[in-house]
Amino acid sequence: MIPILLGFFLLITGYLLGGLKKLSIIPGYKEEYFHADKEMFGVLSGAALFFVALLTFTLPYAYQTFGMSAYVLYGVIVVLCIGGIIGYVRTIQKMNM
Repeated sequence: MIPILLGFFLLITGYLLGGLKKLSIIPGYKEEYFHADKEMFGVLSGAALFFVALLTFTLPYAYQTFGMSAYVLYGVIVVLCIGGIIGYVRTIQKMNM
């Protein structure tokens, strides 16, 4: 039940970021300090959240099939998604300064 609720929350947040470009819901986001492409950042963040939401939906089934290694793989994928977004933003910020 919890992965389903968390998955829905991530889907809604992904839609707000990717579809509606509501970047103000990101903690620490300040319009005046962000010099990268805001449109691409919203799309990238929303797509990453959609991907993590789909993984969260399937996590209980993956646990039944693969055991604890499913949780480890899930954690690695989530960290890579977050790291990819942070790396993208830092790279674009340096290029635009």
